Amino acid sequence: MENNIIDENTQIVSTDPERIHKVLIVTFETTKKRYYFEVLGDETYKKNDKVIVETIRGTELGIASNSPLPMKEKDLVLPIKPVIKLASEKEIEIYNKQRKEADEAFIACKEKIRKHQLEMKLITCEYTFDKSKLIFYFTANGRIDFRELVKDLAVMFKTRIELRQIGVRDEARILGNIGPCGKELCCKTFINKFDSVSVKMARDQGLVINPTKISGVCGRLLCCINYEYSQYEEALKNFPAVNQSVKTEIGEGKVVSISPLNNFLYVDVKDKGISRFSIDDIKFNRKEASILKNMKTKEEIENLNKNLKFKGAQKMKIHFILHETFEVPGAYLAWAALSGHDVTMTKVYQDEKLPENADSFDFLIIMGGPQSPIGDNSEFPYFNPEAEIDLIKKAIKADKYIVGVCLGAQLLGEAYGGTTEKSPSCEIGNFPIELTEAGLGDENIKHFGKQATTGHWHSDMPGLPDTAEILAKSKGCPRQIIKYSKKHYGFQCHLEFTKKVAELLINSDKDLEKKSQTLPYVQSPQTIRDNNYNEMNNLLYEFLDNFTKK
Repeated sequence: MENNIIDENTQIVSTDPERIHKVLIVTFETTKKRYYFEVLGDETYKKNDKVIVETIRGTELGIASNSPLPMKEKDLVLPIKPVIKLASEKEIEIYNKQRKEADEAFIACKEKIRKHQLEMKLITCEYTFDKSKLIFYFTANGRIDFRELVKDLAVMFKTRIELRQIGVRDEARILGNIGPCGKELCCKTFINKFDSVSVKMARDQGLVINPTKISGVCGRLLCCINYEYSQYEEALKNFPAVNQSVKTEIGEGKVVSISPLNNFLYVDVKDKGISRFSIDDIKFNRKEASILKNMKTKEEIENLNKNLKFKGAQKMKIHFILHETFEVPGAYLAWAALSGHDVTMTKVYQDEKLPENADSFDFLIIMGGPQSPIGDNSEFPYFNPEAEIDLIKKAIKADKYIVGVCLGAQLLGEAYGGTTEKSPSCEIGNFPIELTEAGLGDENIKHFGKQATTGHWHSDMPGLPDTAEILAKSKGCPRQIIKYSKKHYGFQCHLEFTKKVAELLINSDKDLEKKSQTLPYVQSPQTIRDNNYNEMNNLLYEFLDNFTKK
């Protein structure tokens, strides 16, 4: 590599929201993902130029998706790394050679997968530009024990091997295809981030709730359902719900269908049939409309039931205790919704009262927060650790399922008579945990394997009474997962993190960047953002399925 390379640690940081940055959008050929990089100096770039950039994985070769664009700082997520330089002919030659070698590795890996009889679908693979790592991307329905496969591949290719599980939407982006509209997939051409799409969005736009009509080649809801939804959402605020009773100039009736962008609707008036009315010509209960709009339709319920991960699961009443707006349930809540459980919450930061006893729930999940059972909580007047510990004790006595997360794990430990302690290290980011012998033998978490990457955001750790077992530890903390009883688990680590959850936590800690430069187990905001949380979420889902199975 040539010597005129900018220092890899250089990052573009500023505080002027109106400052104009010259930005190059760079696409990485294997994953088809696009990222922003700063153009410094007078170097010129054009579309399809191959450029050298610095990423969290090291030095990489990417393809310019455009000529440099002027963008205001307020529209960027800082810090942003610079474009190092144009790729030389030699570097392009090396890159092309690596692509061919990766194709050969792909074939070899498929043969090894068949040999080990693993239920996984290999999608693609790539070498990092410095060839320090060979990454294989695959899809699977659940957790795959690929330890023996990794050993075989490491011996074969004599480099570090990483097997990365991706979702079906990422698979579609990588492989590409033609959508039902007859055009190349949006995720392949211009979508960089997958936004949430729901059946409600389709229903509000008057689409037929038929999976074959509203699903893409990936099997998930069409991304384009989200494109115009904001317009419909705004227009629907002035409309009643479908099937709601309304008053018209010719009598009362039920709403049959709505055309919000055209400002009219159809109402089935008793004894007079279906007629079209302007929204200005009807009267309805707006509070009732709001409730009905948020209720699931029969089609949505049927669709939900088809996607249950654990078909024999008993419907449960799950109660969450939330301590802060940025410490949200994430994947815990997603699992509860996916499994069809009823959910209630106590938001202590809003001074909501805790349940008086454990009669109202089957499963108690206590989330994290910046508070501590052993620290000064004067800045959190709404936090009452004694009251929460008392409720946990009642839940223990009533033989309810309990999971404590971070602060919740510490409160659970206190309820069992343990004493919360300071962790040897502050951990923030995503780091591996290692299962103990007890963990490897535990029916609910043994699927984690010897080691698994989880989220972290703590400086304390749960208390350890004599009856408890440590199931997992990390280099920074000796108590990551604690089993207090067969129905009571404490997780100091965070398996519920998603990209949105991580972003909330990042925004809550203004000193995170500074801490990441001095503390060994604290990652930078960008490193945390770039993590793929699917695998740890899948680990959590399987734990919860196993944990609540009777």
